[in-house]
Amino acid sequence: MKATQAVPMEYGRQVDLSSCADEPIHIPGSIQPHGALLFFGTDGILAGWSANAAAMLGIAPRLGVPYAALGLPQPAIDAIADGIEFHDDDDAAPSVAALSIGGRDFDCVVHGAYGRIVAEFETRDVPADEVSHFAIRAHGSIDRLRRQKTIDGLLAAAVQQVREFTGFDRVMAYRFRPDDSGDVVAESRREDLVPYLGQRYPAGDIPPQARRLYTLNILRMIVDIGYDAVPLLGEPGAAPLDMSFALLRSVSPVHIEYLKNMGVCASMSVSIVINGR
Repeated sequence: MKATQAVPMEYGRQVDLSSCADEPIHIPGSIQPHGALLFFGTDGILAGWSANAAAMLGIAPRLGVPYAALGLPQPAIDAIADGIEFHDDDDAAPSVAALSIGGRDFDCVVHGAYGRIVAEFETRDVPADEVSHFAIRAHGSIDRLRRQKTIDGLLAAAVQQVREFTGFDRVMAYRFRPDDSGDVVAESRREDLVPYLGQRYPAGDIPPQARRLYTLNILRMIVDIGYDAVPLLGEPGAAPLDMSFALLRSVSPVHIEYLKNMGVCASMSVSIVINGR
């Protein structure tokens, strides 16, 4: 790759309720600011990065630089190497590494998709031993969920367990109908919140491309809906970075407005995918 100057990768466009069903939410051209992102070709050569990567990761990214020459911590280098090695294996799980840069803790998550290797560095505010304790508690919860005899009982137990773990004010289970409308079928909430249990929502609330991403990437986090998106930088004229599997992917401004209207400040979605749906 020739060493050209990186430019903002602006792929988003203005959307409203009439056009949100056509919005290319998998290529937003930006990330949420609680982490940084680097992406490479399958040859390991740097093809782009988030605008905050230099400051957050303490590196000087340049187009055309091999991943091993960026000055990243060794765990990140090893994770990227694994991502490159197994990028064409559809069954390969993302490579994950815990590391520290400049006194800040990060979880580095690397995946390969659509001819790119994506390395995300998500800041972590809790120590590793607390994460391990969380995993032990989660394992115990899985055993309790397995003992449920019905789907309704399983979902009711699941929303309660997830709320206890995460501290969210409200956790719901949402079930799609054949026409893509959906119902809130289980809920655990703070007592002063208006209940959503039993509410039905039209198919247009979650457009087709959003449902597609739910089946591809089962976890999505919005840490703070008031965030300022961080643009991606890359080679002029390069194809947009497909972020279908990215953790830090910036989300639709229409969805942000939807959440604001509901009084939501942060959200997490976990997909239960059955037969590809």
